[in-house]
Amino acid sequence: MITENPKIKLYEEDSSALNRGVGGQIPIFVSPTMNDTPVPDIVTYTKYSDAAKLTSAGGIGTADTNILLPILQDFFEESLKINNDDIGVSRVHVKDLGTAVPSTATPWTNAIKDVKVKDDVQVEAYIFQKPANANAETVTALTTSVVGIMTSVATELKKEAGKGKLRIAYFTILGYTEEQLKELTKTTNATKIQESRVYLMSPENFGKRLARICTTPYYDEPGYYAYRTVEPGVFDERTDETEESLREAGIVFDHDEKINSATYPKINLCVATSYAKGDERPLDSLLHVRRNVDQLVREAVDIVYHQLKRRETAGYLSDTQANLDLLVHEKVEAGYMRKNTSITVIEDENAPEKLTLITHAYPVNITGLIEMTTYIH
Repeated sequence: MITENPKIKLYEEDSSALNRGVGGQIPIFVSPTMNDTPVPDIVTYTKYSDAAKLTSAGGIGTADTNILLPILQDFFEESLKINNDDIGVSRVHVKDLGTAVPSTATPWTNAIKDVKVKDDVQVEAYIFQKPANANAETVTALTTSVVGIMTSVATELKKEAGKGKLRIAYFTILGYTEEQLKELTKTTNATKIQESRVYLMSPENFGKRLARICTTPYYDEPGYYAYRTVEPGVFDERTDETEESLREAGIVFDHDEKINSATYPKINLCVATSYAKGDERPLDSLLHVRRNVDQLVREAVDIVYHQLKRRETAGYLSDTQANLDLLVHEKVEAGYMRKNTSITVIEDENAPEKLTLITHAYPVNITGLIEMTTYIH
């Protein structure tokens, strides 16, 4: 349950098709590029060829040491629409951290604040890299630093969620083995990350996996859909026991799903790092559940914002509640939410320009309740 009760300010753009769940989710990539003089501002790209240029020409650099460039290439390839009814991604944003390393937190903490300026973003992607020839001590120190940054991101995401600005963050560490990734979420470790808005992914295929997530409807599990640009046989074979141990650790990875004589390259299952809590894992530790509830709240906030402008009208509060009831009814009828889902709007008696939204969501495919509270003015 999210318990923060901050205020909120909303803008007309919140009623866009993107925020109604139509269209791909827009990501912002936060990553070193090994550029000695990175562009200080957030840069937006609508195609890979614009990113694959020198920084002086508006790109992110073309050096072989640029770890972000191949990830962007994979993302644009996988997000390209093949069929007319495919979901695409219109643009990506990039925050170039140059030669930043996780052990120096300042560039990362500054970036966590900087990315908030992009109102169209619903996905934050953070890329780290293990140094070449790193020994066990170096890996341990890197893991500790990365978990610290992930925790800072999770804290900021929770705070922003209370304001109605709903995002999910995805992380990877290039060069890490799957066993090394498990150490980040291990329950018995003093330093760990187990948060429902934070996802940890295996480094292989990170760009295409993120694109598969961004182009999946909010109410579906991304692992339901096969990759558009990955052929069967590319992913490593794992035993059932290995796959289960990765899922239980809250790690997102790919595999070939074999059904009869057909093989489909897919994401195994999008589990949050909070999935590693085992018997205590929260209900929103599955991505499609978290995104489904987020979309419900996002649309409710949009309704309340427009009705709030009519607060001079005597019946505006009842009109707002009626519209929220209709939204819930439509979600239930469409099969995205179950019965007993509700959104209640409450007016502050001492400050009528402030409203509180109490959301009780019962998403499909889980048996429990997810609650959110949002203050709007």
